[in-house]
This record gives sequence, structure tokens and C-alpha cells, in this order.
Amino acid sequence: MEQKNSFFGLTEKVVDRDGKYHEIYSCKLKDLNKLTEFTSKYNPMYLQVQMLDIWYEDNGEPKQNENGQVMYMYQNDSFMNGIYEVIELALNYKETREQILEWLDFKLIEEIITIFLGLSQFKKKVM
Repeated sequence: MEQKNSFFGLTEKVVDRDGKYHEIYSCKLKDLNKLTEFTSKYNPMYLQVQMLDIWYEDNGEPKQNENGQVMYMYQNDSFMNGIYEVIELALNYKETREQILEWLDFKLIEEIITIFLGLSQFKKKVM
């Protein structure tokens, strides 16, 4: 991971499994509400654990699919759309969701969001 100051603020690069670099940006003020909404629902430090957690209905019962199998959070569209939206923000919308899904893996989800949150706390340029 390489951190640099750019015209847009602090950025950092991550490398996917194919060796391609993706630049992570700090959060824009106009997108701060989306980020805080996500972090108020989910703990970014435990996303990998949360993805494999059982998906519970509002009544506290485990959600089941049509075959009666217990469903997991990674099968919850609302949860996954929140993750994808934060990753799109982190990449400053320079890649579409379809492009992101081609290279995004389990490890990079948490890494990108952790970097994004860190950069967003230090938006002010260091002179």
C-alpha cells in the first residue's frame, strides 16, 4: 500500500489478486451521510465475520430460503449493496459496480473499507 497526497487529497493504492492497482480516496463531504449510515449499521472492523453471520429476521428467527436452509448476511442484498456502495465511494466512482465485482475478493472488502475510513479521517492535506 502506497499513500500519497494528490490534488484530490490523500489516496492509497491496493493491489488485487491479478496485480492491478486500485486507488482509494478519502470521502467527499457530499458522501459523508452514506458512509456514516453504513458505519452506524455495520462495524467495519468485523465485516468478514458479519458476512458469514446468520441473517436474522426482524422477529429474531434465522432467515431461511425456499428450501428451508439458513441464509447468511452475504446473501442479504441490503447488506451487500451497502458494502458495494462504500467501495464505490472509496474508489471515487472511477469503476462501476460490475467492474469492481470482477476483481473484488473477501480480503479486499475489509482492507478497502478500513483504508477508506482512515483516509477520510485525515482529509486535510499535510503541508
